[in-house]
Amino acid sequence: ARAWPFRIPLYGRIMRRAGYLNSEELDQEAFFRKAEDVLRGGATLVVFPEGTRSATGKMGRFHAGAFKLAVECAIPVVPLCIDGTGAVFPKGSRFGRPASVRLTLLPPVHPSRFADCGENGYRSFRKKIKLAIGNELERYR
Repeated sequence: ARAWPFRIPLYGRIMRRAGYLNSEELDQEAFFRKAEDVLRGGATLVVFPEGTRSATGKMGRFHAGAFKLAVECAIPVVPLCIDGTGAVFPKGSRFGRPASVRLTLLPPVHPSRFADCGENGYRSFRKKIKLAIGNELERYR
């Protein structure tokens, strides 16, 4: 999680006890080592690769960190296509409103298929996941 939720008094304490990792607390290498330990211990990592919900409903840029971690740890990614959350909590709004949200769990993608791509394997892996989610969004519409 980003740093700001950890600063909420009770919520931050609960997050730390639950084992959430603060992605802004450590440098990338230290964060990856810690995340790898957690993953190898059997935990599930949930990542929102865009970092935030879209104001327009269109997909934004996928940040590379989660995909790099998945390739390095050889852990499959199960893409989840989510559409409609921007209508529930519009950007800048303090309150939610009723709206339809669609969720589709897509087939797992294993990063071993991208291991032969060298240093850029995680980029190809990220593109594959983004394309799968993008195709599902197109199917919705």
